[in-house]
Amino acid sequence: MEKIIIGDYNGGITVFDPHTKHESIIFEQNETNGKIDQSLTVMCISVISENKIVTGLKNGTLNLWNLTTRQNITLDCSHTTYVDSIAVCSKRQMISKSEKGDIKIWNLKTCKCIDTIDHKFIAIFPNTLLVSIFKTCNALHIWK
Repeated sequence: MEKIIIGDYNGGITVFDPHTKHESIIFEQNETNGKIDQSLTVMCISVISENKIVTGLKNGTLNLWNLTTRQNITLDCSHTTYVDSIAVCSKRQMISKSEKGDIKIWNLKTCKCIDTIDHKFIAIFPNTLLVSIFKTCNALHIWK
């Protein structure tokens, strides 16, 4: 089933079905004293399965969302700066990267961080190829 998932600067998450033209609001931030919390801006989204996604926020938080129940789980040990990329490697693991280059490897079953790696540059390709340059020694590493 093809769907379009949209995250916005207000922290909202909307799922749109282009076939039925149906739109479902998964999360919508409420204003506090007439203001929206900009730290909840959705910076990136990755699909885990047909009814589960993960979002990376401007405040460094990662949230796992169940699109059916509209429930979310905030992952422990999230990033300290905004999350700019997420890659789901399998049903069990995902990788997230922050603006400053730190990479976290997550166990999706336990929602726990397995490891944190400090990188200068990382690129994640669709075939799960991971290219990385370490900050400390400028060494290039390629994983498959």
